[in-house]
Amino acid sequence: MSFGERMQEIRIDKGLIQKDIADLLKVTVATISHYEQNTHSPDVQTIAEISKFLNVSSDYLLGIINEPMPIIPDKTIIRLPLNFPKHGIKELKDYINYLILKYKN
Repeated sequence: MSFGERMQEIRIDKGLIQKDIADLLKVTVATISHYEQNTHSPDVQTIAEISKFLNVSSDYLLGIINEPMPIIPDKTIIRLPLNFPKHGIKELKDYINYLILKYKN
């Protein structure tokens, strides 16, 4: 996976739109689109800002590691096995929501 693909995947997973990142970086949405399409590459400082904003290791965005490690650890993060099927994630989220409702109060 390329930088742009990883950036887009994390952005979408976090429910963000390209404009959110563009506003942070004070660039146009087109610039973010170019990053995600890999037609332009951000400089090192911009990669660091994107990494902080998305709370994901720049090593992941750059393809050095294959697991999106958060910069700021979150005790609510559950690490899944690397071979966990992507199609099972929705089922897992649904089950977590069920448990939240079950144990509410």
